Amino acid sequence: MSMTPGDLEQAIAHFERDPRSLGDCIRAARMAQVAGDDALALRLTGRYAEAHGITDQAPVALASFARQAPVRTFADRALLAVEGEDADTLYVLLRGEVVVRRDGVGELARLGPGRFLGEVSALFDVHRTATAEARGPVTAMVLPAVALKKLARYVPPVSAWLALTARDRLLPYLMGPDTMLGVLSREEQLGIFRRSKPFSVSPGQVLQSNGQVLERVHLMLSGRCSAWRNGLSGQKHVLPEVVPGDAVGLVDLVMGEFAHISVTAITPVSGFSVRVAYVHQALEKHPSIRARMRDLLPDPGAGARPSAGLEVSHSIAEASTELTVEERASFITHRGGRACRVCGFPDADLQCPACGANT
Repeated sequence: MSMTPGDLEQAIAHFERDPRSLGDCIRAARMAQVAGDDALALRLTGRYAEAHGITDQAPVALASFARQAPVRTFADRALLAVEGEDADTLYVLLRGEVVVRRDGVGELARLGPGRFLGEVSALFDVHRTATAEARGPVTAMVLPAVALKKLARYVPPVSAWLALTARDRLLPYLMGPDTMLGVLSREEQLGIFRRSKPFSVSPGQVLQSNGQVLERVHLMLSGRCSAWRNGLSGQKHVLPEVVPGDAVGLVDLVMGEFAHISVTAITPVSGFSVRVAYVHQALEKHPSIRARMRDLLPDPGAGARPSAGLEVSHSIAEASTELTVEERASFITHRGGRACRVCGFPDADLQCPACGANT
């Protein structure tokens, strides 16, 4: 990796403005190492550890992580990530600018040096939720998710910081002001998000079928789905496509416990799903949500009721307003591997390195 005059000074200045920023810390440490100043790199990672109130092995682990991470250079207009692809790598931008966009939404953000990219798919184990394109030459560190989990063993704030960053990027698209759940308060939105689970489906996969028991509402983050419902005479009514920001199953709750709209993925789809029991609480508190949903079904009687109900599964029959221990642990870590059942740390093994609990 080559450096231009002022790269190191600029990286340090960015980090000093926010010593709690993981991306700025890793970028500055890597720049110092390229300049041949390992002592400076260690002082910088030590500053990050001090800002988070951690010591011991954290500074050395961060410095080692910065040195070992591969670095790639991308040409102008090159794609660092493609929406819908299956990938678990994330990036820390060292130089240049990246434009992030989503199908059906448009441009989401422009990210510069010190920013993370791709952490949503890496943390939540879903398809890429957006496309990232270089604007001019871009240099970035390439970080496999497994490497980040290893780092988190020695630097527990890493998982929490990335999770909060990802959450704050996701909420505006899952429950923004233009969505059905946009009337909820920030606290209510966070409550639903904590109880949700990430999901990804491939084209052609069914999210919801006419007549099935409603167990979960799917909050669409990326991708497109076809939708249709049956009339009383059995004719098929094609509905507008389901796109990011829509909530599959939410309108059906007006009709009762069965789905009246069939939804199938057209493209790779990712999002978060939540039990209907938790959504019912929001509907009871905010009647305006039901009113908006009724507008989408101007003639509720036109929906064909299923002739026989499906058996209600235990997951909804036993639903309550309280989070189970497993749901707390799955907030960030709905994937393979062992998570702490106390604090949710994603790689706890036999004993959690974050809170010390035996798992």
